[in-house]
Order: sequence, then structure tokens, then C-alpha cells
Amino acid sequence: MPIFDEDIGSLSDVVKNGDTLERVLAKMYGSVSGITVEGNVYFKERPVYKIFLETGGEKKTVYAKNDWEGNGKESYGIACHNLVSENRVNFASFNNGRTIFMEEVPGRPLKDHKSLSGSLAQSYGEAVALAEFVGIGDRYADNVLEDGKTVRHIDFGSFFTGGMPMYKWETADTYSEKIGYSNAMRRISRIVNEKTDDFEELLSDLGKISKSSEKAMRENYDFIKAIRPDALEKLLQTAHIVVFGGWQC
Repeated sequence: MPIFDEDIGSLSDVVKNGDTLERVLAKMYGSVSGITVEGNVYFKERPVYKIFLETGGEKKTVYAKNDWEGNGKESYGIACHNLVSENRVNFASFNNGRTIFMEEVPGRPLKDHKSLSGSLAQSYGEAVALAEFVGIGDRYADNVLEDGKTVRHIDFGSFFTGGMPMYKWETADTYSEKIGYSNAMRRISRIVNEKTDDFEELLSDLGKISKSSEKAMRENYDFIKAIRPDALEKLLQTAHIVVFGGWQC
């Protein structure tokens, strides 16, 4: 996992120190050049810095911030998301996960999920499944982006909360939405069983900073790991409201 215990100092100091910043960004890209930093672009009390760089002939944008919960839990949420998502987020965290550098995700805020159809409705269904599995609890419009091809999660500050973080079966194309949801659930089930060691490492480390978060994630993980493929297919065919830890069919 790209979560490092290295103490790189305060975020404000790092973005001013060219050598440290280059070394940090190299964890994400290997080699970087042309680094420039834009001052705090969001909140005065919760600074977020925008960093521009070049790597391999490409221009990239990275956002740097402190984990808003203060304990590094957000980094483990991104890591968990990346284990099961086809749309991974390139990131690196330091100070035991409390300082996060994350590549910009392209797209615009998803203001109206009800108008989605076709491939976007399918991608929305996939995003719903991911949100349910990891327990993302603050899926406001600005926290979900669409770029005309896919629906993507951003802002990973409220993970492992459980509940129903996104609406389901409410796009203009319920058929495609359900296909996306079902495909994502099948992928999650497969990956959970293929990458047991990765999940156990993540859960063990998460438990060191938040026992309640580890418990919430482990309930979902254990449930999907234990379910047989035929039982999963039956649930996907019949479930209208699915909440981990208590499926309602």
C-alpha cells in the first residue's frame, strides 16, 4: 500500500521544500520535473494545495492535504477503494497516512444521477456497489464526478461509516444501472477472495487507528468473502435494497 509511516513534517513546510516535495511525488510517479505549487485552493482551516508537475512527458495535477479526520483513516479508505475498483486513484500518504497526495480525477460534479443512461448509468451502478462495500457516507454531488464515460468517487474523507451512501435504481436506465451494480459486486467478490492477504494487511493496519472502522469494514469483507457464487447471483437477481450486514430481499 502507498501508505508510509515516514514523517515528512507539516504539509505547509513540505510544499515549500522543493527537495522533499520531489521525493514525495516520486513515490507516485517515479520521476517528476517542473513542479509548481498553487497556494491553498479550498479551505482556510483545512488547506488543500494544488501541485502541477510533469512525468514521462505528461502533465499531471496533484492535490495535497491533511486527512480531515486527523488519524489517517482516509488513506485506508482510498487503499480499500483501489483494491476493488477498476478506476483506481493514484495517491501516496505520509505521516502514517495523515498527509495525502492524490492525483486529480477528471470530470464534473454529478448533479443529477437520475438523467444517466447507457454506459454512464452502468458506471453509476458500479459506483454504488463500491460505496456500499467500503461504506462511503458523504456522497454529495461534488463528491461524485462524471467525465462522459465513467462515474468516479472523489473526496474520501468519510469511509467505513456504513448505511446507504448513494441512491440506487434511480437513473433513467435502471437496466444498465443494475448491470453495473451486479458486475461490480461480482468483481468485489472475486477480488476479496483473490487478495485475502492484501485485505488482511489493510484491516490490521486500519485497526491500529480505528477499531470501529476495522469492525465495520470487516463485517462487509467477511460477508462477501463467505458468500457462495450461486447465493450471490440469487441476491443480485432478487435484491432491491442491499445493505451490507443485513441484506433485504
